[in-house]
Amino acid sequence: MRPLLLLLLSVMWNAVAHAQGEDSRPAPVQGWEPAYDAHIRAEAAKVPALRTLPEARMSDFCPRWAELEPGARLQFYADLLYAISGPESGRDRRVMFNETRIRDRVTRRQVVDSVTRRPLLSEGLLQLSYADMDGYPPAEGLGCRFDWEADRTAFAQDLATSAGARTFLSSHPERSLLNPYTQLTCGVHVLNTLVRRFPEDDFRAAAGRYWSTMRPKRKAHAQVVQALQARESACFQEAPAAWTIMAALVESWTELSPALTRTKP
Repeated sequence: MRPLLLLLLSVMWNAVAHAQGEDSRPAPVQGWEPAYDAHIRAEAAKVPALRTLPEARMSDFCPRWAELEPGARLQFYADLLYAISGPESGRDRRVMFNETRIRDRVTRRQVVDSVTRRPLLSEGLLQLSYADMDGYPPAEGLGCRFDWEADRTAFAQDLATSAGARTFLSSHPERSLLNPYTQLTCGVHVLNTLVRRFPEDDFRAAAGRYWSTMRPKRKAHAQVVQALQARESACFQEAPAAWTIMAALVESWTELSPALTRTKP
């Protein structure tokens, strides 16, 4: 029952986004919105590979994976990206990080972003880069669709005011790379690409090829697992009682129904 309700909630949230227009979706510079979960579930639903990963690749990280219905598996990815965003950015989409330790194997110099032609930076909720447009080409309706031409000037301004700091905040959260929905779509796309590109890896190892916070030997990985558990992820928890789910559904519908009746001017 829970998977069906999760899918229904995703449909309702998408209906609200369509009715109000994408630009009106909540996008605070800090924190995490319920709409982010719905967006991730909708994007993950586009790619069967993420929903159908075999137990052998998932059990070490998500012990109850084999028991989860499709809707609960989609929610797992929402829980996961929420958990990753904690140690990556503190859930502040303005965070910029200069990747001085990522070095070219030949020159031993800091890697240069293939799009910006500047030293590689990670940015936003999930700490992504403009170079991900090249590294993870669009597929299956997903992609890292950042608009570098529109962002170029604001990006240069952010760099100019960073004063050489390794971690700093963007003054231009309107940049496409920092849009939370664009980031989350790219995050789902990166996961889907990696599990397909490296079929011999278990899920955690595949994700760890991008996010160091998914590598068990890193201290921040414990924060990811703790956040999943604190969110009562289905990976670790028994399914809640049906009446609890129904109460949540009714509450969500009460909040969303006024928005569904609005029309765009």
